[in-house]
Parts: sequence; C-alpha cells; structure tokens
Amino acid sequence: MERIGQYTIIQELQQLNAKLNLWLAENDEGEIYEVLSIAKNQPYDRMVERLLRNEVKPLINREIPGFQKIVDTGIDDKAQCYFVVYENTDGQSLEEVYESANMHDLKEICKGLNELKMEKRENYIISPRYMVVNAQKKLKTRYAGLYELFKFENLLEKEYLAPNVVEWLSDTTRPRPNFQDDIYALIKSFEVHIHNTYYIGYELNKILQTALAAKRTDRLAKYHILMELLEQLPIETPELLNLNYNEIIKVQTQAEHEAEFQELVNSMNENAWFLVENKRSNGQEQITGRFSTNEWHGRFFVDERGYIFIPFNGCRHEKHDRIISNDRAFLAEFAFTTQDSNFDCVDFFTEKFEAHNSLAELNKSKNHKVKIWQTLPEQEIRFIEENAFSANFNHRENTHGDNIKFYLENASKQDWHKIKNLKNEDLSLYYQDPNSEESKIGKILDYHPKENYLIIKDPLLSINAIESTGKLYENVIPETIPFKRQIEACNNFVTLDVENPALCSILATPETTAMPTQAYLASEEYDNFSDKLYNSNLKNDETQKEAVLEALNHKPVYLIQGPPGAGKTTVIVEIIRQLVERDKDVKILVSSQSNLAVDNVLEKLEELNQKEEAGLDYMRLASSHAMDNKNINASIVPNTYANKLKNWVTSTAERSTKDFSVRFADQEKHKIIVDFYEFYALLNQQNDWEKFQERLKKSQNYLKNLFAETRNFKDVQKILAKTLGSEFLTLKDLQRDWLALLGNTTKAKKNRPKLNNGSEEKEFLEAMLHESTIIGATCIHIASSQYKDLRFDYVIMDESSKAAPAETLVPINMGKNIVMIGDHKQLPPVVTREKDIKKWVKEELEDNGLDMDKTFGESLFEKLILAFEEDESKHNYIKMLDVQYRMPKQVGALISKYFYDGKLKNPETTVIPDYDRQKHHELPLKKDTSIVFYSTSKRKDPYDNNNKFKRQNNCNVQALKDLLTELNRAYSDNLTKAKPFTIGIIAGYRGQVELLKSSINLYHYENFVEVETPPDGTEKRNILIEINTVDKFQGAERDIIIYDVVRSSKSASNIGFLDDYRRINVAISRVKRLLFIVGDSEYLIKRATLNPTSKFTELKLKRITQELQEQGLVFHELKEVFQ
Repeated sequence: MERIGQYTIIQELQQLNAKLNLWLAENDEGEIYEVLSIAKNQPYDRMVERLLRNEVKPLINREIPGFQKIVDTGIDDKAQCYFVVYENTDGQSLEEVYESANMHDLKEICKGLNELKMEKRENYIISPRYMVVNAQKKLKTRYAGLYELFKFENLLEKEYLAPNVVEWLSDTTRPRPNFQDDIYALIKSFEVHIHNTYYIGYELNKILQTALAAKRTDRLAKYHILMELLEQLPIETPELLNLNYNEIIKVQTQAEHEAEFQELVNSMNENAWFLVENKRSNGQEQITGRFSTNEWHGRFFVDERGYIFIPFNGCRHEKHDRIISNDRAFLAEFAFTTQDSNFDCVDFFTEKFEAHNSLAELNKSKNHKVKIWQTLPEQEIRFIEENAFSANFNHRENTHGDNIKFYLENASKQDWHKIKNLKNEDLSLYYQDPNSEESKIGKILDYHPKENYLIIKDPLLSINAIESTGKLYENVIPETIPFKRQIEACNNFVTLDVENPALCSILATPETTAMPTQAYLASEEYDNFSDKLYNSNLKNDETQKEAVLEALNHKPVYLIQGPPGAGKTTVIVEIIRQLVERDKDVKILVSSQSNLAVDNVLEKLEELNQKEEAGLDYMRLASSHAMDNKNINASIVPNTYANKLKNWVTSTAERSTKDFSVRFADQEKHKIIVDFYEFYALLNQQNDWEKFQERLKKSQNYLKNLFAETRNFKDVQKILAKTLGSEFLTLKDLQRDWLALLGNTTKAKKNRPKLNNGSEEKEFLEAMLHESTIIGATCIHIASSQYKDLRFDYVIMDESSKAAPAETLVPINMGKNIVMIGDHKQLPPVVTREKDIKKWVKEELEDNGLDMDKTFGESLFEKLILAFEEDESKHNYIKMLDVQYRMPKQVGALISKYFYDGKLKNPETTVIPDYDRQKHHELPLKKDTSIVFYSTSKRKDPYDNNNKFKRQNNCNVQALKDLLTELNRAYSDNLTKAKPFTIGIIAGYRGQVELLKSSINLYHYENFVEVETPPDGTEKRNILIEINTVDKFQGAERDIIIYDVVRSSKSASNIGFLDDYRRINVAISRVKRLLFIVGDSEYLIKRATLNPTSKFTELKLKRITQELQEQGLVFHELKEVFQ
C-alpha cells in the first residue's frame, strides 16, 4: 500500500493486526500525519461506518486534554479501507517508555475523559500500548472512538480492563462498560507509576481502592472526585512540580487582603470556573465576570497588564453552583499565583469575551432569519386582502320574492370580474353597515355591470335589517388563516414560546449551533434492535433499521431523507410503534403539508389495528372544509374527532343501559311500572299533580290500584321506592342525567357539557385529545385555536421538504423532539408566482436582489440536511434510506445515477429473490426493458405552442392517444387481474394537463375502466388512468407512468423550469412497472439549453435522453416497441 486517500505512506508505525495498521504519511502539501487504516471487511463495515460517523467525526480537530488530535477520516475505495488521520506525535508508546509517565499527564487524560463524559461519550482504549509519548514528552491517548472496533478485533488489553468488562467481552448481554471502567483502565495503566512515585498513605489507598474496585458500583462515581483525590497527593520529586500546568496566571487583590487571599488562590489551583460577561466594566473597560472554586466565589477583572484582579472583600467563602452549571462557564486549565508570571491572559479572556458576544450575534441572526421567513406570509395576506372584492352600495330593494338587488357605487371593471368569480365559485358575500357591524348576507344570483347592480338570492338578512347604504365585501379570513398561523408560529419561535426552546437555535442557525450531547449507540444496540422490530422487513434494510433506532435516540431533531420508494412510511410507522412500546403515555403528532401524507401514515396504523390488534390509539384532526370535500381517506374518517366522540357516546350509552339492566334485572321485569316511573321523574312536583292524575286515569288497572290511595307526590314516591327500591330510583335518576349529558356532547359548542376532574373543567375535545396517543393533522390545521394547548413528546413531519420554513415551524413549535422526513431531491416548497407579492417582499426586506426561490423555495428540511452534512459532528442526526422498493431495477438505477449520486440501491436478490418478477410489466415488448422513450421528433409539428402562460403541445396529445390505444390492446386481460394495473399520465405543464383532460376520453380505454354494480343497481365506473401535474403526483405511484415532456421548439431554446431535476425525478420515479417518456428526443439532445438564470449546472433530462438513445431505448413508432 503506497497511498491512502490523499496521503502518501512513508512508513509503518504500528501493526495492530492483519486489518489495522498505523502509518506515518504526508499529504500533498508535505504535512506529516499518522494514519490508521482499517481494511474493509463485510462483517463489520456497517459498524465501522457508524463509529466513524457517530464517534470519530464529532471529535475532528478538537483539542481534548490527554488525547491525540483527530484530523480527518474517510474511505479509500481503491485501497479498500477506511482511514482515520491523526496529528503526528513523533513519539513512542508508553509501553516502550513507561518511565515517562507522570502525574500531570494522568490528570490531563482525566480532564479529557471528563470533558467527553459531559458529552455522554465513554468507553475509550486506555492502556500503555495505546498511549503515545510525543516529542514534547506529553502523553496522548490514541484511537478515540474506536473502542467497539478494537473489541471486535480482540485488541483490547485485558490486563487493563475491569473484571466486569472482561466478562462483558464474552457475554454482551451483560451491562456494557461505562465511564467507571474507563477510570479503572486509566488508574490501572498508571498504577506502577503511582506506586513508584508516592508513599503509601490514606489518599493513595483511597485512589487505588475506589478506582480499581472489582465491583463497578464500589468505584468512583464522578471524574471530579478522582481529580480532587489526585490533587491531594503530595509531590515527591521537585522536577514534577512544574509539569502541572503550561500556563500560570498572576492574580492580585487589594493590598490589605493579600495574606488571607492566598487561601482563595490555593482553592483556585484545585478547580476554578469562570463565567465571562458580555459587557466590559464601566470606566476601565475591562473584561469582567464571575468565578467559583470548590470553596469560594466572587467577581474578577482582567487587567490590560496581563493579570486577573479579584476584589477579595467582595468574595464569599462558598461554592456557587449556578456559576458552575451555567452553559457558558468554563473550567480553568491553568494555574494561579500571586507572583509575577510570563503568561499574559488578556488574549485568552478576549477570545472568550468575543465568543460570548458572537453567540449574541447568532441570536440576532436567528431572529433576522425568522423575520425573513414570516415576510412572505405577511405579504400573501396583504395580496389577498387587497385583491378581495369590496364595493359600496347606495340603494337596495326587494326583487323576485325575498331576493335583494344592490346598486353598486363606482364599481370598476375589475370589481365585476371579481363578482363573476365569486358567483362561479358559489361564495357568499358579507354586508357591513355604516356602524361597521358585519353580517353574512348570501350568494350571488345574478349581476349586471351595465345597470350597476347584483342580486343576492335567499338572503340571510331581511331588507329591513339592511341600511340603505353600506358595503358588500368578500370575506377572505378563511383564506388568510393559514398565513396568519405561519406568522404566529414565527413570532412564537423568536420569543421561544415553544415546547422545546433548544430547537430554535438549531433550526435557525444549524451551521453554528452545536447539538445537545447524546448517549452513544453501541454496535450491539444496533444488532440487538433487530429482535425488537415490529416489522420484520426492516431487518433486511440497514438504513431503515438505523433510521428508526437513531430517531428514537438522537434528539431533539433527526432528519430522514426518503428517496422514492425507499419506505419512509414504513419507517414512520415503526418509529411510532417503538415510541409507544417505550412509553404508553407518549404523545405523538403526525403532521405534513398535505392531508394525503398524514392519511398514508394513519392508514397503515389502521391496518395494523385491524390485522394485528396493535392498539395504536389515534385521532385524525381536520377542518370542516377538508371533511366536506372528502379530502380525508375514507378508512380514517371513523377516527376523526366528531366520529370518535359519536362512537364513544353511543357505546357508553349502550354500556350504561346494559349494565343497569343486568344490575336491576328483577325490577326491569316490571316494565309497566318502570315506564311509568320514567314519566313520573320528568314531572314538576310543585305544579304537575293534575298531569299525574290524568296519566293515571289512562293507565292499566295495575297502576290505578297501586296508586289509588295516593294524595300527593310524597305518597307516590313511597310506593315507587317500596316497589322498585330506593337504590333503583337513585341510580335511574343518575343514569338519566348521564345519558342526557352524553346526548349534548355532539351539539353546538355553546350547549356542550364539560368534564370536571375535580380541579378544572375540560371540553370533551380537549379531554379526548389528551387521552389520544397519536394525533394526525396538517401543519396548518394543528395551529387551530382549539388545539393551542396541545404539546407533544414527538412531532413526526412527513414531506418536510415540500413545506416552506414558516409553515414547518407551526407543528415543530409544539414538539419536544422532532423527526423530519423528506427528500430535497424531490419537489421543493411552492413559491408564489404573484409579481406584486415578490415586489413587496423585496421592499419589506430592503433587498432588491433577493433570490425568492433560494430564500423561500428552500425548505427548512433542506437547509438543515445540507448544514448537517457539512458539519461532521451532526452526521449522526441524518440518515438517507438507500434501498428503493417501488421501481423496476432499470428505473431505480437511472434514478440513482442522475439524482442520488449512485447511493440509492435496488433490493438484493438475497432479500427479495423474485423482485424482477414482481416489477415486470407482463408485456412481450420487442426489447427487454422497463423504460421506453417514445419520441415525437419525426412526427409533423412536434413543437409546443410557445405560450409561457399556457404551454401546450398538440403533437404529444396525439402521441399519448396512440400509446393509450396500444396499451389498452396489449392489456386486454387487465381487469381479470387480482389487482388491475393503473396508468399515470404526468405532464410538466398545467396547460398541457388541461389539454390532455379535454382531449382524451379515458372511458374509451375499457381495459382500464372498472365497472361495479352495487346492490341498488346503479353502475359505478372507476377509471384506472389519471392525468395530472408533477406536483399532484408527488407521493403517489402507478404501475405504468407516461411522462409528457411537452417542451419542444424548432431552434435552440432554454427548457424553462424543466431544468429543475427534482421535477424530473418525481415524474419518472412514480412508476412501479413500466415507464414511458413522450417527447421530442432530438430537441432535448440537440437544441434544449439551460435557462440563463438557472441555479442548476446541468440539464439532467438531456443526459437521461442521451443515455436512453445510446441504449437503443428511443423509439419513433410504437410498432418498434410492441409485438
């Protein structure tokens, strides 16, 4: 091996075994490094990749006390190895030069381990063989983060391992090692040095006994306890005295306190925490702040002459926990003296001061970014309101019965155009009187611009309730609500009025905000997780399994990229099941921009409930508009709030009645008297004696005789109590009240009863929401005021890459932990096409050069995933699902090559042996292919109409008709299949979709029209062909996809928004069996160009067409395709 990555090998430093070698190497600039090579090996490649991503990369370029600095890591496919690059120590292992061991290095390693422990990182390779003494005689621990690998390769030195770790190596079901085992290994490595250096005494015995105890629970519980014990050891040799710290800072106080000040300085030399303030001191403009030791706390000032001044008279003789626990406080790594020192601390504290103030700048940057996000919805509202219909009337009169005619004042041509649209859309107008009182008035029956009047049919107000003058207007509040909710979410985000404020900095400034520390997921946790999976299919898909496990553990935000057909819904469902398994009281929100995406997840949960009795309690929340327009999946409707409440009321009432009948079976036999009691119970006992007498006269003789001697209701009550029993009467009254209360729960809101839990009253909706484990709702609907108090442990947001940043914040603000699923290689958020809105946004932000598509067309998901990819410490917070299960392998390979850098794989035959058969189109084509480019290049006039507002291509329409005719013939047996094949026709332009829908009668293709005849005899036809835009097809799939390119011209021209490869990706990745691309292949290859202002660097549709032509898959006639 001569080269690893970009590093040229100089010599071998250490051969650990046949697979792991440490080399001395140099980069192309001649800089010397140490490089550990790890041979690729199928059994553990996945583990190594996880270790590099989760444990090694977060430590790159960090100065960790006592540890060799990690510089780089990567994979060399040519050399078939992984590699980790370290700083060059130019030294020897401690095993070879043990006499170099010293107490300062022990303390430094202890500090480094403590720092890592605070990040929830533990388990390090600690033994003399794997420690190196560098040229400066400093000791460094090697191979940080590779503990699992060394364990796998049997490279851990057992003589330095704690007894429980040795046992764990042979039985990994036992508790895994923790930091106490690192302490054991560290002291064990220095044990000989400690014995040779110190006299046996109390402190030494305590260190050895508590650090090296055989039982882990008897060992030291914290690193700082070990550090304090080490500080108490007397130094026996004078040459060791100056090894404690490289830097010593001078500290001073008032002259009158110098004698007693020394005690504080001694305490500072044990441990001293500093908290720098963000403002300099008044007067002398010094950096200032507060400090605390284990025994003292007070204020400090950094003098420009290079020392620290501490006013002793302001100090307190006690530890200050709030200073120590502050996130910005740091533990000093230098010594302190009252004597002169050559270390100038001004630069050090200046750096800390500037870092603190940069955090303030970051916060300002975060707020500015959110302000930008909310500007678009603000201007959307402005546009809606300014373009809404509003006109004054100066006269009104009745016409044709109760209809009312309004004469408008100064109505413009634009006003009449709006009136026309309102009538066509069957929308109501509202009325505002001179006192600004507003009322809904009704819908437009007719209008006459020339006579300046419109007529309201069946008005909701009488003419007498309407003043002679006033205003008619369109109510756009429902239209503006989604944008108002986005603005509110932005404001809450800025003011940290959210469930988890820690998310705000991560989401707004992911480039600079560190993630909270997480517990390390060990290899056996990944391996053992297979046995905990509900869906066994995930066992064969490593990225799906890892995505689920990491989403459960890597908090508070985790990103899953789900390419087409990669099983993102499967992963979401498994995450939900695992969360419920871990905590039965967990609250989960499943959200998305679209109702369809929410329902796709809930539909899977419903299937599990039906098939496996999974008991996944969920509730679907939706607007009345969504319900009325049947935008909710039919299988989900029973789990909407209204239906769940109705079902609960019905079942509760039935159960109550049944339980009562069982308990009072004897009394219920006396139906005559029980029915009579129901009548009696409703009477007013003050005024209804005559009603009682009248009813008694018409009753059976049994009742007449029973109550013959009664003179008042008191007598009646005694007889009833004697006949039916007092308990029966009491509980019957309670039951009646209970059933009445239940009956009122589904009535108008003002009449609804409330539940009282003894301390507060709750609406039934609120109570049911709090009882439901899983809530499903769109991003915007969940912000409805009726859900304002809802909070969730997890928010799982699907199709995150399609939502604008402000829209994404709406559900995110409600969650403690966020799992975002999306794919920034597919459709982005839709940015307004309105020129006025774009202009207003730029004016508001005072930025005429603002890139609207970049600023608002890039989702928060994309911003995060790109930032996380750039920051190696965040790599373990993202996962790409890398196996697709939807498309034929030929299409999958094409998608992977052009849109996913070759990272998206097809299923292995060992996992799905008959995958090719499952995805076959079942047609005897002349060429064995799943992709056909049906070219219109040789047809007459293959060009589009060049209308940028309504682009259409008649030639392609005819080509599509011919293709559908051929498919209808070829699939003559389609309707006999257990599951007939479906066709999706996707066009790149809305104008073409309109033309296709108006030109093609889908009922003509009878083999793609299912006919059902229900019992009532009415024939129902279900068309298996759908025509729509790319946007409407995202998230959907069809057996056969026909993609209509539309675009074509005689001469060279830019291809417009088809240069956006994401649209092409979505269009052709919807296919399950057979893909047709219809268009002018010669135009795409020879004349199509990128838009001059395009943000894309290559025209991928051209490259795809070129490749298909090279493969002989471009056909000009259908007879070349079909047999």
